[in-house]
Amino acid sequence: MNTNQCPHCQTILKRVNVEVVDMQLGDSHRKGFTYACPMCHSVLGMQMDPIPLLNNFKEEVIRELCG
Repeated sequence: MNTNQCPHCQTILKRVNVEVVDMQLGDSHRKGFTYACPMCHSVLGMQMDPIPLLNNFKEEVIRELCG
């Protein structure tokens, strides 16, 4: 299978549609993204926005280091 081919409609992908979505992680909500085929609109993947996750991690490390 071609790696840039939609697994659902077999269209060769030159671009994908990206949409911001609300993702639930336990009791909290995070911003995320879906990646969809522009032809059949099938979701090809999802990802949480990494920037808030990295910022939270950085704040926790600083808090631990500073006591």
